[in-house]
Formats: sequence, C-alpha cells, structure tokens
Amino acid sequence: MIERSGATRDEHGVVTYTVNDPVTRNALSSRVLQDIDDTLRALADDASVRVIVMTGAATTFSSGADRAELADPATIGQTTDLLTSILTRIDESPVPVVCRVNGAAFGAGLAILAAADISIATDDAVFGLPEVRFGLVAGPAAAACLGRIGQTAALDVLLTGRRFGAAEAERMHLVGRVVGRDELDGAVQHCISELLLGDPDAITATRRMVRRLSGTGLAERVRAARDAGEAVLAAHPNYSRRGLATGGVRDVGNKNRCRSTLSER
Repeated sequence: MIERSGATRDEHGVVTYTVNDPVTRNALSSRVLQDIDDTLRALADDASVRVIVMTGAATTFSSGADRAELADPATIGQTTDLLTSILTRIDESPVPVVCRVNGAAFGAGLAILAAADISIATDDAVFGLPEVRFGLVAGPAAAACLGRIGQTAALDVLLTGRRFGAAEAERMHLVGRVVGRDELDGAVQHCISELLLGDPDAITATRRMVRRLSGTGLAERVRAARDAGEAVLAAHPNYSRRGLATGGVRDVGNKNRCRSTLSER
C-alpha cells in the first residue's frame, strides 16, 4: 500500500505514479510536482519502461494546486515552471502515458490528464479549471487542453472556471473513455494490455507522429501561455493575494482554510 506520493513498477515495465495526500485531496504541491518531474525525467532514460500510469489515491485524481502555496507569487512561479516541465516530459515521453482518473481533477491535475495519451475516467468524476477565480492564469493547463478540446470549449471552461462532469469531458475529448467506478481498474488494465502488445519502437514513433500532425506542439503552446502569465504578473505583482480574496478564501494566513476541500472549489 502506497503511504505517500510515488511510483511503483510491475514485472511488465508498467510504472504507476500515485499522488497520495488525503489532507489536500491529492493536491499537487511544489514538493509533489518536483517528485513527478524527477520521476518522469528518470523514466525517460529507462529502456525497460513500457507504460506510465498516473493516478490519485482513494477517490480523487487531484484537487489541483495546494492552496496553502497560493499566497506566495514566488511559489506560484516555481509550481508553474514544474508543471510546465511535467507537461513537456509527458509530451516527449518515449512511452505512452495513461491517466487513471479515479475522481475529481482540477487545475494542474486536469492539465496532466489532458497532456497524457489516454485518459480513462469514472462516470462520477468532476473537472474544472478554476484559476481565474483566484486571480491566476491557467497557462500550462490551457496549453495542454487546447489541442484536445478546441478554442470554443477552452474559452468556456477557462473563462468561467466552472465545474463539469465526466460525460461532458468525454464529449469535448478531454478524456477518451468514461466507465463506472467498479469498472475503472479493469478498463485501465485492458488498455495497458493492449499497449504492451505493440512494438515499443513503433509505439514511440507513432505517438510522436500523431502529436506532430495535430498542429501546434505543446512546447510552443506552453511558451505562449508562459508569456501571458508573466504579463499578468508584471501588471499586477500582488495578483495572487487579490485572487484569493475574490475567490472566497478570506483568511490567507490560515493553512487549513487555504487547503479547502473539493466541495468548496
């Protein structure tokens, strides 16, 4: 049983990274993001790896950024850099990346599943990109999502910050398949089994071909998103505190309040 966020590997070369932080509903703190980034960097050089699976512990994929870190612009910059690196590593991965979306996925968590090759979600999963409600620009998430969902859907979910369900996520091609919660593990395992039947070199070449043929690359979209975020920071140096206040988190100094539950998002 995994007691903290980290990776496990089976005898077939399938590596599963599980985010496990019950207190924050599997939030992606700077520490967790750093660990994911380090793990993906190491796996890229390991020829024995065939598939990478990303998931969350219990019944949440990820609640997004750790709100305890949102009051510090420097930390926001660090986490943005780390998430950008993670999305780029997923995009350039030599092996398929599969997301086992076992529940709610917000912000950075949603960005990761959008960057993956295949995402399978439970039918009760909830999604959202609420960054604008906290005075933030969801740059990396926008870069990851835009290629999948298109401009119309991207403007809808990015500008409103609204929640939406698994059925809508499937319709907008954010996830590839939606299944019942009791079917999730079987569906993910079937997907992995199918991937393991392919020739590793052919799979690497094919995933890169598809991504190149799909239009503007993720790396270029990430650069554009970074420019937009830096422009906001330059114009409003204290935007993170203003965003927290307008987003309903009034007591910035209270870590427990900042680490709000999914029901408060």
